[in-house]
Amino acid sequence: MTNKREAIRKLEFMRDAYQKLIDENVDEGRFVGTDVTGTWKADTPLNEVYREQVEALDMAIAALEKQEQDGWIPVTERLPDKSGDYLVTNYIEKWGDKITETCEAYYVYDDPIYKASYWCGSENHKLGKVSAWRPLPKPYTEEEA
Repeated sequence: MTNKREAIRKLEFMRDAYQKLIDENVDEGRFVGTDVTGTWKADTPLNEVYREQVEALDMAIAALEKQEQDGWIPVTERLPDKSGDYLVTNYIEKWGDKITETCEAYYVYDDPIYKASYWCGSENHKLGKVSAWRPLPKPYTEEEA
């Protein structure tokens, strides 16, 4: 597995398979034995087991999506899927030192002139090599205080 997005897709596939079993009421059977977690005892209805699996998978998917949204995303993993302002970590190499900083930059997605995606800084800020990005945080509001 190469990244969180791929893991999310696999978890969604598993969740959808369990949900289909529930929706179609495929198995009205009972769980046999005891699972290693001790969650289900013998004679637990299988649809109850499936519902708990769907709930657990939904929680795992939500946690991965939150990490993906709140955390830094290396540009080697993926780039934004639309143009806009983002928070970036970028660096320049100066006199043998690697100087890293965080700033806001604009990402241009599939520009028709250049036929490519690229990052650009503001007029006052020259952008170095972007190594990671993340969505801008939501602005503070007094209601949140």
